[in-house]
Amino acid sequence: MTPEATPNGEFIVNKTVGHSPADPCLRTGAQFIESLRDDRTVIGDGRQVPDVTREPVLRRGIETLPPLSDAPFPP
Repeated sequence: MTPEATPNGEFIVNKTVGHSPADPCLRTGAQFIESLRDDRTVIGDGRQVPDVTREPVLRRGIETLPPLSDAPFPP
């Protein structure tokens, strides 16, 4: 998978991510986290971060979002 640059310099990453069969616009928290594992280039503290979901500085923030994504789904 190779990201493509748009005319304004932004990148589009073409990764298929699972979604809820009942509503294709909703994702569970696990699907959200998986969507972040797409080989994006992130620089943190002057170094490249290979997996944002495992980076200690970013992981705490990322882990706060899945419960919000899971809220519309039955427990």
